[in-house]
Amino acid sequence: MEILRKLFIEIWGSQIKDNYSKGIITTEGSLQAHFYRFLKNETDFDKYEIWVVPTLYFDFPCEINKNYPDLLISLNSEIVCIVELKYNIEIGVNPYEDLKKLKVFSDQSGINKLELRIDPKSGN
Repeated sequence: MEILRKLFIEIWGSQIKDNYSKGIITTEGSLQAHFYRFLKNETDFDKYEIWVVPTLYFDFPCEINKNYPDLLISLNSEIVCIVELKYNIEIGVNPYEDLKKLKVFSDQSGINKLELRIDPKSGN
């Protein structure tokens, strides 16, 4: 995890921050796309799958039945990292709901299985 944290900080500082400051990144979706692009370009990162707004299902009782993180990084079928990004220039950033979701992910990691799968009703 420390390697991923450092990589996100490096990508932000060397690639994304300037585009953000210039107003090129104007939505959370654009921020997701920029991170996806730069993560995919990392030579040591090609063994990972990067998911943009995937559907996560919880097949056990908890506060969340289904969730859509901004980015998810997996290796084989193992979830390595769940990322929630915040971008709202009009009203500012309120991470409270995302922090609650991340706490559920953290509490359940290693205890219960989270599944990435396509919802046959919607294709998501």
